[in-house]
Amino acid sequence: MRDIVLEAGAVRFKPILLTALAAMIGAATILLDPIFQGLPISLLFGLASSTLLTVLVIPAIYIALREKPLRLLECAGRRGERNVA
Repeated sequence: MRDIVLEAGAVRFKPILLTALAAMIGAATILLDPIFQGLPISLLFGLASSTLLTVLVIPAIYIALREKPLRLLECAGRRGERNVA
């Protein structure tokens, strides 16, 4: 599972990064206008954080949840069985 996610991440990394960088460069040009400065600042931070989430955090969470069973749910199921019996 880990190999598949790493291979998919390597394939999709360049398109994700180029799309985010193109949008960030476009938003950076708006920074020169004092009226609309709040918009590109929030857009830049939003794009940067969503790109990091897409490339790093989401695959890590997916690997963690797929490789190890959710012990919390198993414990909750056992508690429910004790209460019913």
